[in-house]
Amino acid sequence: MWKLFQTSLRNKKAPDITGDGWMNVSSLSQSLRDVVVANKELQFTRDLTGTVVLLYFWDYTDPASLQDIPQIRALWEQYEGKGFLIIGIHTPQLELAADPDKVQGAVLRFDLDFPVVNDASYTTWRRYGCKVWPRKILVSAHGVIQYDEDGEGKFDELETLIREQLPKVRETQLFPATNENEQTPKIAFNAEFAHMQGIALSPPMEPAQYHLQFKLPVHHWGLSGWWILQKDHITNGQITDDQACVVHFLGNAVTLSARSSEDCSIEVLIDSKPIPERMRGRDIVEQGGRTYVHIRNDRGYSLALRLPHGKHILSLVPVTGMVFIEECLFS
Repeated sequence: MWKLFQTSLRNKKAPDITGDGWMNVSSLSQSLRDVVVANKELQFTRDLTGTVVLLYFWDYTDPASLQDIPQIRALWEQYEGKGFLIIGIHTPQLELAADPDKVQGAVLRFDLDFPVVNDASYTTWRRYGCKVWPRKILVSAHGVIQYDEDGEGKFDELETLIREQLPKVRETQLFPATNENEQTPKIAFNAEFAHMQGIALSPPMEPAQYHLQFKLPVHHWGLSGWWILQKDHITNGQITDDQACVVHFLGNAVTLSARSSEDCSIEVLIDSKPIPERMRGRDIVEQGGRTYVHIRNDRGYSLALRLPHGKHILSLVPVTGMVFIEECLFS
């Protein structure tokens, strides 16, 4: 940690957030995702009202920042989806740490599935008057800073404040006390969405081989085997034993938007198993103890219903034909 004097921002309005590119935007609501995808500033008064936000200024080359990562990740796992948002603001100490590909690699390596903005130009860093890595700032649902500490550790007071703030949020209509209605936002399967999740893009109209090397964060998708990533869809390439499109989602029902120019069969698994009969969508068929969806017309295909509400892994495994997968809807 760099030991420099820094003025506390407690009880002050939180400045807006911007940067040079976002990662893990699937963890944001659709409205927030639209803001960051359009490279607009994320404003507390316009976009984040009603949300308790923890800002974590860090750098993947800084040892003190890395000491905090397990606790930051634990806070996200504990409070995610309960009117609480963590935004990692990666600001590099050295020029080499400004490379977005290296930042994305660090996000994957440290298994961070909350939104991260690459603040390589130091815009947000300067707005908050930062001088130290790491720095943790907790902002209330009304955009007022409640906690501001630099350096590693000091999580006891931070978590106490989070617990104090969240009941106030859950009393509003925006975030009701129950979490049964929480779900993954619509997921688009396309080149832009893949890039924001750190998935390497295939050459135009050419297949590339992908590998699922890391734990897949919730609200994210990944690929294994040969796929082609296009502007508005993904297409399977050569069918291999390891080919799959995998989605980590929160919800109890799944609808897939897809099409095919020929009869195409996809094996569908939920949590690595065939879908139980009582949970199958209307487009699922069972053959030999396995569950499939047959794709032809461009429409929504009902895959799963009445799943236990919570986090699940959806696996789409092409069996025959070429499929154009466009998006997934969850409820």
